[in-house]
Amino acid sequence: MSTCAVPDKWSAQRYNTNAHFVYSDTFTNPVVGMLAPHAGEDILDLGSGSGELTLSSLLPAVLPAGSIVALDMSPSLLSKASSNLASSALSPTESERIQWVEKDGHDVGELGTERFDAVFSNAALHWMKRDPAEVVRGVHKVLKKGGRYVAEVSPTSFRFAASASRSLSVPNPTGPNLALDSVFPRLRTPELGLILLPPFPKCGGALNMVGVRSMLHTVLASRGIDASAVDPWYFPSPGVYRKLLEDAGFRVETCELVPRPTPLPTGLRGWLETFAFAFLDALPSPSDRDAVIDEVCQRLEIDMQPDGDDDSWTVMYVRLRFKAWKD
Repeated sequence: MSTCAVPDKWSAQRYNTNAHFVYSDTFTNPVVGMLAPHAGEDILDLGSGSGELTLSSLLPAVLPAGSIVALDMSPSLLSKASSNLASSALSPTESERIQWVEKDGHDVGELGTERFDAVFSNAALHWMKRDPAEVVRGVHKVLKKGGRYVAEVSPTSFRFAASASRSLSVPNPTGPNLALDSVFPRLRTPELGLILLPPFPKCGGALNMVGVRSMLHTVLASRGIDASAVDPWYFPSPGVYRKLLEDAGFRVETCELVPRPTPLPTGLRGWLETFAFAFLDALPSPSDRDAVIDEVCQRLEIDMQPDGDDDSWTVMYVRLRFKAWKD
């Protein structure tokens, strides 16, 4: 979902084909449940993308008297969102309760003062890299007193390191592991029975390995390109983002990491073509872009295809999920 102040590189067709997991019920029910939207509320969806989640989970919950403002930077995604609304089962009166707004997420404060009961964001805040603090301050401004800010964002993506992770498998993944939990809280995944350690620069350690992002940096560097100059992503730790929230005046109820193994419906190539455009656009020609995608896929297949199935790719997402209040 785009809120990045760059020329529109998003393709709604690629997004819906290669990344529909972003707005799937399976992956969004927890954060929507944390938001708990209800009838009569006015809610801002910050980084609404092509609108599937907005129309399926947010708008129906606030009807008949509530409203949704859905903000995104991408004309392509907003155009698809409008088409989705037009083809939905919503009545004309219900459809009037949503407004699509094309705007950079950094400028969210321009929407007004104490206008919304809640601000919601799913898989968008990591695209707001220029000044994350400005985004948080803007959200605080537009929220009514007593309003809540609920979001899920990518703090990082993990390489699925099969051999290393086996050495960290635990018989009871829901039980305590005080030594690890004191350093890496809330990074236990019952689905895998593993402890997963994040490659934050300040942490390092057992699974501080190359992932998709660092592989893009590595492959571009081999071609003489400084990927850090074009990297569009902001992946904060819980501590860093909690401080941003508190500095802006929020009371933080929860701010935690949530591991989420994520199958890629069209493989790593589709994911790269959808989300890695900033890196690929730094290359001089389409053939160079294809070569980089091929190399990244080849070098990561050993970890992202743990079953050896050419058609089955899994990336380890770890989400930063938080809820904060404007008192």
